[in-house]
Amino acid sequence: MKNSLFLFLSILFIFSSCCKDVDGFQVIGTLIGANSYQSNKVDESHLQLRKEFIWRNEHLFEERAMPESNFYFSKNGSVRLKHVANDNPIWESHKLPNIPTTKNSYFGENYIVTDYANLHIVTEISSGNLIYKEELINSECVTHYPKITGFGDLFFQVGTIPLTNNQDQYQDVVFVGNMNTPDPLEILLKPDFPTEPFNLDDRIGSIGDITSFEDTNGDIILALIYSMPIDSCLEKISFGLWNINTEQWRYKDIPFMNHSNKYKIYLKGKKLYCYNDLKISCYNLNDGSLIWEKESELSEMKYQFLNDFIIVGNGNLEILNYEDGEILKVYQGEVYSYAASSKYIYITHDELKIFDIESSRIVKTIKTPYVSYPEETPEYFQKTNKLSVIEDKNSGADYLFISQNGYNFKMKMKH
Repeated sequence: MKNSLFLFLSILFIFSSCCKDVDGFQVIGTLIGANSYQSNKVDESHLQLRKEFIWRNEHLFEERAMPESNFYFSKNGSVRLKHVANDNPIWESHKLPNIPTTKNSYFGENYIVTDYANLHIVTEISSGNLIYKEELINSECVTHYPKITGFGDLFFQVGTIPLTNNQDQYQDVVFVGNMNTPDPLEILLKPDFPTEPFNLDDRIGSIGDITSFEDTNGDIILALIYSMPIDSCLEKISFGLWNINTEQWRYKDIPFMNHSNKYKIYLKGKKLYCYNDLKISCYNLNDGSLIWEKESELSEMKYQFLNDFIIVGNGNLEILNYEDGEILKVYQGEVYSYAASSKYIYITHDELKIFDIESSRIVKTIKTPYVSYPEETPEYFQKTNKLSVIEDKNSGADYLFISQNGYNFKMKMKH
């Protein structure tokens, strides 16, 4: 009896120890997917993973974090909204064709408006109920679903329309809609792009990105970054602020650069940031004056904007100060992909590295973070399809989502 009790306690102790690595950081793999695959093997890096929490999903799993919340969307046949900490479903919808994302949707206080190739769907966040599902623009127009923003019940979306004097020429405009009414979208703003000279293969003027905010006096402002042709093979990329209430530009045609490249806009306090693969520039939101800028020195730049700093992938990883663009910290090493919370940067190449931002050091390196795959599965993180992090500030933990060729995992990293 005593021997049996001793054996039981020993097994219990070993099992309870398997959820912590040698550095004291808890990293747990959990279920993401449907079809199960189990193995008794564990990796060689002292990261012990409970085999019953490792599952194989034959289909590419999709997830998207809810902005400023502890929820995430998942899709495996139907679309589900789940709690990030325990994966409990809040609602499930078979009517949504795909996941609402921060690219193709505007998340209001109570509703989400999503554009699926000109089909606009408004969904109640708390229940998943569809309020309406309509084609809200005419057949001559097309909306750009990655370019959608809003304020309150209003949403604004970039679209393309043919010019009335020449059906072979097109330009971008801003549509406006209301979440409470399934009325057709109306043209809110038609920027006065020049029509000569231009390349017939391109739109005369294209809006790269759009975002909205409320001014100190209560007016709703649109910030736009756009391109205008200046000859047959060169574009001038600029930005401006449009006041919806006064129907006037606060300012416009503030130059960013002359290069045809994907470009986006980001607002933080009283500053406006324009960025693309080659450059990031910070401007004074009030008057458009340049504060600082940084250009790529080694390779194309990738960005993540957090509350306290900007992370720039530029060969290495650089952590920049919002105020002056100064480099606060640097991670030097090969980076295939990365995602960050306020505490850690998760870096993939042919292994997963966890970089502690405060101490500026790697606190964990995981060569094989999961139990062994079947033989046909690629072994390295450089095959990762997707890497993202949801930070649960209530519990003080990061939830790391990794998709790799049909194998999908959620891992927890405690702060």
